[in-house]
Amino acid sequence: MKMIALILALLMLTAMLAGCAKEEEATATDSTTTSAPTSPTDPNNQTLNVEYDHCGLHFKLDSTYSVGLLEGDKNTFTFGNDQISGSVTFGKLADLGDGAGTSQAYADALLAKYGQDNAWIGTSTGFGYYVVSTNGGVTTVECLYIHGQNAWLTSACSTDSQLTEKMVQLIGRCGLNADEIPVE
Repeated sequence: MKMIALILALLMLTAMLAGCAKEEEATATDSTTTSAPTSPTDPNNQTLNVEYDHCGLHFKLDSTYSVGLLEGDKNTFTFGNDQISGSVTFGKLADLGDGAGTSQAYADALLAKYGQDNAWIGTSTGFGYYVVSTNGGVTTVECLYIHGQNAWLTSACSTDSQLTEKMVQLIGRCGLNADEIPVE
């Protein structure tokens, strides 16, 4: 089971990095996909005023993002515009946490993996610890949110390092609504 989770995580990371490297808009082929025109204004100054909830994780994007569910995986919500692409994957902590029992332990493991010269840890919420890493000209922000045995693996990436604070706002400042977590 752990091997399957690792393979899925690697496939998702590879897909996200490929999307970032091409600077293409993230796409999804689901009927829930919506699209808004890209604004010519500074993306760091866009107001995060469009609210989303994916399986109990609450977050905000601005109106420049296209969103949808990953085809074949309704537990993965994708978002992107011409500068940032990302995803929110919901599942069991045992499948997404790579052995970590807390968000901070997950962030510490990522920091050890990426190295302190290429990554750093932060928190905006006190319960979600994010990692900012840079590799091959791509800046990525990742965070694991946990509630009981459920988890949300969030990630955003961009080839523009000046968008790091925007990605931290998107990924590192999510909230939880336990009433909206799917019951199996």
